[in-house]
Amino acid sequence: MNKKPRVCYYGSYDWNEPHNSTHILGMRQAGIEVVECNLPAASKRDAANNYKGLWRTLTFGLAFLKNGISLCAKLFRLPELDAVIVGYPGFFDVPLAKFYTKRKRIPLIFNVHISLYETLVVDRGYVEAHSLQGKLLKWYDRFLFRLSDTVLTDTLAHAKYFAQLYNLPLEKFRRVFIGADPLFRPQQKRASRDCTVLFYGTFIPLQGIEYIVQAAHLLRNEKALRFEIIGRGQTKAEIIRLAQELNVTNITFIDWVSREELVDRIAQADICLGGQFGVTPKAELVIGYKCFQMIAMGKAVIVSDSPGNRELLQHEKNCVMCPAGNAEALAEMIRYLKNNEALRRRIAEESRRTFEEHCNLNRIGEEISRIAMSVTPETTADFTDNAAAARTAQASLNA
Repeated sequence: MNKKPRVCYYGSYDWNEPHNSTHILGMRQAGIEVVECNLPAASKRDAANNYKGLWRTLTFGLAFLKNGISLCAKLFRLPELDAVIVGYPGFFDVPLAKFYTKRKRIPLIFNVHISLYETLVVDRGYVEAHSLQGKLLKWYDRFLFRLSDTVLTDTLAHAKYFAQLYNLPLEKFRRVFIGADPLFRPQQKRASRDCTVLFYGTFIPLQGIEYIVQAAHLLRNEKALRFEIIGRGQTKAEIIRLAQELNVTNITFIDWVSREELVDRIAQADICLGGQFGVTPKAELVIGYKCFQMIAMGKAVIVSDSPGNRELLQHEKNCVMCPAGNAEALAEMIRYLKNNEALRRRIAEESRRTFEEHCNLNRIGEEISRIAMSVTPETTADFTDNAAAARTAQASLNA
């Protein structure tokens, strides 16, 4: 079937999150008509801060619910659709979207990226697993996934994790790489005597920034080697203290910068650290936003040797890999690339080629189009009860 679907990208999502913007841009580039029904309620950081207590969680949820009712009313005024995709974070948008899609007999696709339980309990440790809030978060995640006809994840490893954690069929989940928006493209690098190692991102346990600081300390005697670490977040104060205790002098800590400045800093870096170097369970499952942006710009990247990263990247072909949680190994890989300019250049070229072949906007849009059309009423009214659709989804997961 050659028909391109008409979809609504729905919810209180943040358009600036790459998980949303690249998917919307990709679908449009692939010829899909995308109608946005969006009323932002909070940023990801606001959401994380407000989930820390049960009362704050409920209050925040009620604010999202009020927002969602207004959104749902807008949804019912739209012309005929082929599918509804709930953007990230859509934790309070899925139930009302399901009310619409069930009445219209069209599929509901949840672009999940993360789950509440995984993030707040497993990854960041804000909530105890056996507490009432922990149990409610896990129940609610499963409820949302069951309401959705299809759940989009960033990696197959993440899909398998969710399927096992929530006791759901793997066929419900489909992988779509995050990609990067067109701002991240190869740029001219200015001449410099220094070798610059760049990392940027939110300071959270998953990132393992302490291992970058320790690696910088181990490389303190390397001539003309300097580190830039950009960002802020949960663990930044601890990281700064660690750098001070180790008397690290080859790192510059920088607060968040504009996207335009970030692009320039990536362009001027010699080695980019794509993560995730932490030892949390989630670190094993994901490919970081930053990694997609770095390879989109054709940079030599170092990433952790994890199941998530291995879905796209290969050691000494389009990246260099090292074990997570190992400052010595990270330092050795940084030294290895610093002293091998030819290898850096070859990896940079291959990283850009990998991006174009597997996760540019057009590839992302085409994949979402196939997913949306595979679960329309023309195939099945109930995704989970249709064996043919399940086999198609499984084949895609294994591809």
